[in-house]
Amino acid sequence: MAKEPTIGAYIDDEERELVESLENEDDWVSLKTPELVRRYQEAARATLDESTSITIDIRLGDLVALRSRARREGVSEQDLINAILHKAVNE
Repeated sequence: MAKEPTIGAYIDDEERELVESLENEDDWVSLKTPELVRRYQEAARATLDESTSITIDIRLGDLVALRSRARREGVSEQDLINAILHKAVNE
């Protein structure tokens, strides 16, 4: 059976002050402003839009079919694979 924590037993005065401050909501002010939210949203979008390289093993038959389809559609293999993956993860 887990031992219950002893409430009110602090390591030192600094810990006691921190806990008391956290319990008193008036001591804390939100820094969440519309501008800050917008900046974080933009940063998140930029992060998600970045590309990265990966290495995969693919069956030869699938690769041949991908190359053939890419030529028919007039796009690179890379663009076709990216489009297929994007569609698959966003359905």
